[in-house]
Amino acid sequence: MRGTVRRWGARVPDGPRCGICSVVISVRHRHLLDESRRALVCGCPGCHARPASDGRIRPVPDRYLEFPGEVAAQETWDDLRVPAGLAIVTRVGEGLVVCGPGPGGAVESVLPGAVWDRLVARHPAFAALSPGVEALVVRRGGCFLVPVDACYELAALLRSSWRGFDGGQGVARGSLTMFFARLQARCR
Repeated sequence: MRGTVRRWGARVPDGPRCGICSVVISVRHRHLLDESRRALVCGCPGCHARPASDGRIRPVPDRYLEFPGEVAAQETWDDLRVPAGLAIVTRVGEGLVVCGPGPGGAVESVLPGAVWDRLVARHPAFAALSPGVEALVVRRGGCFLVPVDACYELAALLRSSWRGFDGGQGVARGSLTMFFARLQARCR
């Protein structure tokens, strides 16, 4: 009976389940984006390969790109309006959602599409971003294009370890260093 749970008298395998078809999936699984709720859903390989035909559910890609030194321009930081030197940028509709760390947790702002146009003019590589399912993780030393689920991981890391306005010392800095090292390894 190990690895199963009893539900209504029947044995059902235990473990994470696909948020679409409910089949048991591996602990290491891919995600789907439910655009109507702007939420991630765990996905089985079948649902990831064939998302719903209504376009509401989209597969989150597994693409990691690094743009080292790409965001040194002060104009970029002025456009993003994030003073802490770290931002998550996602295209939603015609605009941008920009999240940055703050003393009370993540701070989210919505910026007009004109900001995206200026960013792409300054950094043409950013045009590769798939709206909704990928994001840019921007910091003073460079930038990464990542699946949006990596941003949820970063947000959780910041929520659990960020102290004060600049992140504080110790845990936050060490955790961020390890997070960015993992991103770099995925880009190779």
